[in-house]
Amino acid sequence: SLESQRDSAMREIDILNVLADVMKSNHHSRPAFQKSGGFDVLITILKSLKGCFETQLSQEETEDGSKILLSLVEAIFSLLSSTLVDINTSSGGLDFDLLFYSSLAQVIGDTAMLTSIESASRVLNLVLSIVDDSLSISKPVEEIEQLRNAEAMKLVLSLVTMLPTTMVSLSESVMLTVIKLCSDERFRIAVAKSGLVRSMTSTPELTAVILNEGHMLHSYFRELLEIVASFSMTSEDFSSFLRCIGIPILQDSRLDGRVNLPVIVSSVTQSTRG
Repeated sequence: SLESQRDSAMREIDILNVLADVMKSNHHSRPAFQKSGGFDVLITILKSLKGCFETQLSQEETEDGSKILLSLVEAIFSLLSSTLVDINTSSGGLDFDLLFYSSLAQVIGDTAMLTSIESASRVLNLVLSIVDDSLSISKPVEEIEQLRNAEAMKLVLSLVTMLPTTMVSLSESVMLTVIKLCSDERFRIAVAKSGLVRSMTSTPELTAVILNEGHMLHSYFRELLEIVASFSMTSEDFSSFLRCIGIPILQDSRLDGRVNLPVIVSSVTQSTRG
């Protein structure tokens, strides 16, 4: 029944909030949470919400149910925000990182939370709070003092690509926030270490935006890639970058043998000046 489902959801919210408090106060518990399958449990909870935001109920039931669902989602993100701070040091790094954020983005999309402007804005602000507690779409980047988890920007970018074209204003606002963060000299080292360039050039949904000039966010992704590609990169990051940008251009039959890679030219110029 709806009442039993509501009670079950409220119990889950209480448990998640208690766990979030534990993670915030005890950093030793974070690796234990991950190694014991905690992230998998959160993914499973989100999977159970698939299509829930599309369910047609009476108006009263819909409003009540949506509030509980959003409270549950907020509790999940609160726990993620408390736990993901040490994800790279406790998990072995980037491979887990890419897989986890890709899976998380997919299950969030499956809940249909991104189909309305209200819930989409709320979800994106929750994800930005994983990057840093004080970060939101409306808050000036200049007021942010540090990035607790720069890796979470990969999740932000994945979710932005899932937004419908009717939310172009929201998409652009989020992209401008990410671009300003990555352009800020204070966060340069954190962004460089996050592996954002490899994520952008090896994750299919993000690469598709970079290579599609007709996409509504192409110019924003292109600008962001120029910024992060000017940072120091590992050999794996650089190889991924070249595969994404170079191979499609080399395979373009319209070229007469001359190849111009403006993103790389811009990056090399910025790196030389630095």
